[in-house]
Amino acid sequence: MICVMLQPTLYIFCVYCQVLSAPVPTQAPQTKRHRGSPQRSVTRKLILHIGHAKTGTTTLQKTLVASRSALSAKGILHPDTTPHKHNHRELIPYLVAGAQDAPTPASRAASDLWHRLVAQIDRENPHTIVLSSEQLFRAWTPEQSSALIEKLRGVADEISVAAYIREPAGLVLSLVQQRLKSKPLSDKGIQLPNPRSALEAYQAAGFDTLQVKAFDRQALAGGSVVQDFFETFLPEVDLSDLTLPGDDNTSMSAEAMAVLQDIR
Repeated sequence: MICVMLQPTLYIFCVYCQVLSAPVPTQAPQTKRHRGSPQRSVTRKLILHIGHAKTGTTTLQKTLVASRSALSAKGILHPDTTPHKHNHRELIPYLVAGAQDAPTPASRAASDLWHRLVAQIDRENPHTIVLSSEQLFRAWTPEQSSALIEKLRGVADEISVAAYIREPAGLVLSLVQQRLKSKPLSDKGIQLPNPRSALEAYQAAGFDTLQVKAFDRQALAGGSVVQDFFETFLPEVDLSDLTLPGDDNTSMSAEAMAVLQDIR
């Protein structure tokens, strides 16, 4: 059954290669800055880390949370938006909502979170803000992308989008193992996410930079997505100052997967 699930990966692998070779935008239109933000003499940056699935996103987010004090000392803010302290997905319903969209309970809650975050930015005045959520990895409509950019430019002058993409066969294997940990595999197989449409939407939206990197142990700096992310996007941070959490993800052998499938 597992072999059957791997059959679509050849096509997705071609998409993966095309995605990593796609050009990136170099400049975005300027939009109005948040009125409450203090005057700043240097460019404030915002790094929008959007995942993708199974690319060490949770490990990176937990590192950012555990290292908040060290990052704050460097002028870098990774905000706490409870209840998901390491994941900023609760902000999304507000960030992508247009002026014509009817408010929902989720967007109202997200609006409250965002305005508390804006107040925190005003108090601390960081030079860099880091937001991270896999749920941002979506093919937003042009209207949603415009709303996202407008709100982010209210607190930052320069917005960089960071994405990691995993090789398809490894992605399928990881998804299968994740599924097996909670329930048996079905004959329907695994639905493979196609990253191209989401990345093309981000590219067309007009962010200042969109950097797509391969989630490959041999390609990542130090074989670690945490080290690679900091060396690429936050090079001013000394890695020795970071607090690294334990790795919650464990890999299983094919034999263990077969046994667990029988148990499920």
